[in-house]
Amino acid sequence: MSSDSNTGAAHRRVTGIQLNNGQILSIEEALRETNKKHVQGLFAGVDRHGQRYLKVRLNDRAEENQDSVSLI
Repeated sequence: MSSDSNTGAAHRRVTGIQLNNGQILSIEEALRETNKKHVQGLFAGVDRHGQRYLKVRLNDRAEENQDSVSLI
């Protein structure tokens, strides 16, 4: 874990997710499984820089799945 030199705050990085059945997936596995529609509750997307990301799906209404929702 790295530390911010100005604040001394520790930086943490998400490296995986745990499903409700206890299975742990790496971010790459979660992206693949989400794209295959095997994981519910997540969107998989690509940002303007080409980076893939996961985002929590609140529901199936796109207008209610705001950009301010936590990114994974």
